[in-house]
Amino acid sequence: MNIAITGSIGSGKSQVATLLAKLARAEHKDTDDTCRRLLEHGQQGYRQVVAKWGQRFLDDQGDIDRARLRTEVFNDREIRKQLEAILHPLVRKDIQVLFTHCAQTDKMLVVEIPLLFETGWHKDFDFCVTVIAPPEAVVERVVARDGVSAEQVQKVLSAQMNVAEKAKQSDWVIDNSATLAEMRSQVVALYENLKEKQQGE
Repeated sequence: MNIAITGSIGSGKSQVATLLAKLARAEHKDTDDTCRRLLEHGQQGYRQVVAKWGQRFLDDQGDIDRARLRTEVFNDREIRKQLEAILHPLVRKDIQVLFTHCAQTDKMLVVEIPLLFETGWHKDFDFCVTVIAPPEAVVERVVARDGVSAEQVQKVLSAQMNVAEKAKQSDWVIDNSATLAEMRSQVVALYENLKEKQQGE
């Protein structure tokens, strides 16, 4: 069974995905990590970014300046679309390799995808989960975690589908607005539900 976990930045989707994967002894993929790897020096994403924009987003060592790129992406919709056009096919190909691997090994797969519904990739998965949290908590978490301004976080949020719409399209919703223990209990309930579904197949 292939499970997608989505939610806004700072919602706690990584915590949910990590815990679910541990409970299910599943393969776990974070597509943000995949994007970071693809943008490392010499990787396919890096080469395409340099082919597209030359030295524009490179630092003095010739590596991609992630802070500068992130700022440009959320200030310029056209740049964001062009970067997504580079990275998304590469990420999707990576996920599809995992689909095959997990099918062959009979393992559950848990994938974190921030833009799950925006890309239409939800159709590739058997079960979709959205993690929600209050906007003010989301902003606080990301400011503390990434050292960015609240304004920058708001720009990221505005570039994504409204989380209520994501929740509406999902098979399951995890409310991460309270304590860690309460979030964990919801993930356990999700896992039990998924086990029942698998046994019923």
